[in-house]
Amino acid sequence: MTGAWRQFVHRPQALRLRWWIFQIHLWAGIILALYLIAVGLSGSILVFREELTALGNPSLVRSPHPEAPLAPLEAVEAELRSTYPEHAVNTIQLPSLYTENFRAFLSGPSSLTAYSDRASGEVLGVIERDGYWITWMQQLHFYLLAGKPGLIANGIGGLFLSLLCLTGIFLWWPGVRRWGRALVIRFRSNWKRFNWDLHSVGGFWSLPLVLIWGVTGAYFAWPQEFAAAVNVFSPVISVAPPKLSVKELPQDQPAPAIDVAALVALAQEREPQHRVSGVIFPTAPTVPLRVMMARGELWDTRSTNYLYYDPYRREYLGTWERGVNKTLGDEIVFLMGPLHFGVYWGFALKALWATLGLALPGLAVTGCLMYWNRSLSGVWRRLRSRKQAR
Repeated sequence: MTGAWRQFVHRPQALRLRWWIFQIHLWAGIILALYLIAVGLSGSILVFREELTALGNPSLVRSPHPEAPLAPLEAVEAELRSTYPEHAVNTIQLPSLYTENFRAFLSGPSSLTAYSDRASGEVLGVIERDGYWITWMQQLHFYLLAGKPGLIANGIGGLFLSLLCLTGIFLWWPGVRRWGRALVIRFRSNWKRFNWDLHSVGGFWSLPLVLIWGVTGAYFAWPQEFAAAVNVFSPVISVAPPKLSVKELPQDQPAPAIDVAALVALAQEREPQHRVSGVIFPTAPTVPLRVMMARGELWDTRSTNYLYYDPYRREYLGTWERGVNKTLGDEIVFLMGPLHFGVYWGFALKALWATLGLALPGLAVTGCLMYWNRSLSGVWRRLRSRKQAR
């Protein structure tokens, strides 16, 4: 055992390196404090995005006849296009865990989430996403309200959050004789010690998930670069959707109407063991129509097959089996989303993700208080004493 390693194991506070690591941790934490508060609070709220939407819009999400047979998808689509002729219907989702009615996403003069009655297909109403408070929370959490530059800034924030985790666990280590006491908050101590315990102990217990959020936050800013890095040691093959396109129609031939019923029937015939969970409509003449076939729960897009069709010629183009990962690299990249959001494993895990999301603002506040107690309070007292002496 080398001298430096022995010192780290038994007396880490005496290491010269510790001072430099402390400075990195301190100033990175202070600079990122407001960022951590913003993404932590917004992330904890967004874990329950679906439940909050249902709570605020019960007449749209809940059905008085939840067991009624479903209206045909083509009837739902026709009603949407008739009601909102200036909008394009992008996606229609069948009723599932989070909504007892059909849900559709429309684009055009405004971005709409429309709900249609499960039995009749009649449009019940819409949520205008551009002005919706949950949309604002999403824009804050993903883009820091700044579009693409905000996404890049978020990625940089994720890298620094990962750095805070690594420097934090180094600083947390109290030595082999005292590590057990560093796992418990002493509630009867004075407020300064209590605040220190909150930061140190809270940081330790939340470290694994906070580190995951840091890494996955960086991934969302640079997904292609991340996948390329993973591909170095394990091929990334099937995690991304295939790049399929539709042959352009002759210029003198108008695009025929899309027969949704026929395309859905083709998908059901191809995969009779799975259930239709939705349809994604083409946004351009060369973009395929995709029929979503659920291998498990209808709401769980992680276990969904996307069947690609030429919507005009009704030709099958291919299938993307989302979640059917062929390599370790596929699995690593695929898990970035589920691990970050924590919404796929039941209410208990969602509650855990939301609660630990509050660790980010908690660590930011307790860290700033520690800096105040350690340095700024003394400066403040000296300034006040000088002012009183004049």
